[in-house]
Amino acid sequence: MNTDEPPTVPLASVAPGARLTAAIRGADGQVLMTAGSLLTEAALEKLAARGIVAVAIEIQRSEAELNAARDALRQRLELSVPSLRPG
Repeated sequence: MNTDEPPTVPLASVAPGARLTAAIRGADGQVLMTAGSLLTEAALEKLAARGIVAVAIEIQRSEAELNAARDALRQRLELSVPSLRPG
């Protein structure tokens, strides 16, 4: 497994409006879409027609998920670094 490659999701599960986190390349290595591009309905159809089966996209998280992740990180830091503990 190449850890330099970003995680991908199946193209069939991607909704229009998703943003790429990595370039999409064709079978010949040609860049079809660059990282940062927004995927439109038309782009998704064209990629599927070219045989692209998975893409790397930004994963959107809810405010509650972000707050929970932040709290968990804060707790781990406080356990690891005594000077960060409240009180």
